[in-house]
Amino acid sequence: MLTQSHRYRDIEREAVYLQPEKCIPPPAQDFMDKGAVPKGNATKEFIESLQLKPGQVVYKCPKCCSIKPDRAHHCSVCKRCIRKMDHHCPWVNNCVGENNQKFFVLFTMYISLISLHALLMVALHFLYCFEEDWTKCSSFSPPTTVILLIMLCFEGLLFLIFTAVMFGTQVHSICTDETGIERLKKENPTWEKTSSWAGLKQALEGISLQDGLVPSPIHYTNRSLQTWNVLWCTTAMTMLLVTWLAMWKLLKWDMEMNS
Repeated sequence: MLTQSHRYRDIEREAVYLQPEKCIPPPAQDFMDKGAVPKGNATKEFIESLQLKPGQVVYKCPKCCSIKPDRAHHCSVCKRCIRKMDHHCPWVNNCVGENNQKFFVLFTMYISLISLHALLMVALHFLYCFEEDWTKCSSFSPPTTVILLIMLCFEGLLFLIFTAVMFGTQVHSICTDETGIERLKKENPTWEKTSSWAGLKQALEGISLQDGLVPSPIHYTNRSLQTWNVLWCTTAMTMLLVTWLAMWKLLKWDMEMNS
């Protein structure tokens, strides 16, 4: 049977292991289309194939020689015009646009949840170590343990605040039917705005429960990538559930011991 000190050490190891950057899945935005306009399609033949009505105007991007659809913006990093471009994210080394915004929403949401989980683990460890002798509830010396926990707390809080803000701004953009660039440029909407519910439904369309657990493409072209994502998802969710259950059991056991 595990002693109380062993349980404390398990919590400490789990808290150190669950640092946000160690639980982040490989960003799906790195290998999926963000809604880029075909490059160099501003040809006479293509314009004629559009069968434009009299008086209808199309815009050509002088930088990538593409027909610029409504609400498209040119990204100076990707050097492409992106439909409904929100911003270029260096985290995923790609633009967040029409085709991958839903995956970016999931990406930020789950990083914030993992960061919150790490902070809860740190708080629980602090509570136990304040009640007991530090040498009994830690595998390291007290100064080392405190430094590690403070570093993890700072890192988890930083990731939590940043990703939670990004998640909130993305949901706000979807609900208001206005991208980040359109909001910064204060562009007058020339399109018919959708309602908040309709915008969320349209943005998250096609995401099932399995696809929503990890921010990954819905249709995989690489079988090994699909297998890796499913394994990562199953392992991560199982680890979180088991950890939370162990925390609840440990708290209940501690209350019974003190009563």
